[in-house]
Amino acid sequence: MNRQETQIPVANIYFMLAYAWDIPPTWEKRRVDQSDYDNLWELLAQLLILSVEGIFKRGLARDYVLQEEQISGVKGRPDIGKTYRTFAWQHAKTVCRFDEFQPDIRINQGIKATMYRMLRSTGINFRGKTRLGLRHMYQRFGEITLVEANIEQYLYSVRLQRHQLHYHFPVEICKFILSNTVFNENRGKFEFMDFERDHAKMSALFEKFVYNYFKHHLTGWNVKRENIRWSVEPGSIGAQYLPEMKTDITLEKPDRKMVIDTKFYTEPMKSRYVGSTEKYTAANLYQLNAYLTHLAQSTSHPCNAAAEGMLLYPVLQPLPPFDGIMLGHRIRVASIDLNQEWQVIGAALERLAD
Repeated sequence: MNRQETQIPVANIYFMLAYAWDIPPTWEKRRVDQSDYDNLWELLAQLLILSVEGIFKRGLARDYVLQEEQISGVKGRPDIGKTYRTFAWQHAKTVCRFDEFQPDIRINQGIKATMYRMLRSTGINFRGKTRLGLRHMYQRFGEITLVEANIEQYLYSVRLQRHQLHYHFPVEICKFILSNTVFNENRGKFEFMDFERDHAKMSALFEKFVYNYFKHHLTGWNVKRENIRWSVEPGSIGAQYLPEMKTDITLEKPDRKMVIDTKFYTEPMKSRYVGSTEKYTAANLYQLNAYLTHLAQSTSHPCNAAAEGMLLYPVLQPLPPFDGIMLGHRIRVASIDLNQEWQVIGAALERLAD
């Protein structure tokens, strides 16, 4: 049985992205009606337009950029050698290098390049209002250099300063767009990828979403990721080659501990043959059991020996739950229905820690 026959609503994809980007207040300010958008890219384009408008209201970020020009007189650091090699001296000019405080910097170049890519990409027919808004915002970056090569690096290398925090949301949108477009050599243009059908990316998104949602909304819990050490006897050969055991999410209180392993599958349950009863994926339970078994040998927390474990799946249709005790550990298989209002999804996540 295929349990995920419908797509995750566009509004809920954005709900997950907002928390994965660690900017949940953005969601509160920008309520999204999924009926207003045909696809995720239309929604992100509109949010990018709105957020870039906010940038212009506060003013483009500026920084000191090294310039080199032939000028009359001297400014900054004169390059005497280049002045003679270029014969600038014959025109009573000097080649000088100097720092100029201007907006033509990487962060602005990256945003402009992203809008340029969206306007030239195929596969998504933006509505007239959206395309017009993108073109208008792109034109407002007229003084910014258009960089097309390796533009992903321009934004991924940016470290926002405190006075640039209003750039955080549009930069995250741009990074997401850039990482989900691919160049089609036959057409000579970029195309938008089907993000919702990319298993690896949706899995990573779901993990980050749950982790950051817990960080913002679970009171009394310490939310972290934890490296679990293998219980290996001293002197064992090749212990350095054992793989890393790192939890997706660890929840801790003084008197309670829970290890949560998030999973994203098109079919979270499968049957071995037609007509047989569907079962949970064995490998996932084995992995969770390994985490708890080795964690129990550690004294890093007083509840390690009785730590709880949970497999958490995102689904669009009900998944049978499991809640039982195995070898002294409470083990649960739980699911979050992503085909609900986002407020209901959030409340369901918070109940998992009860």
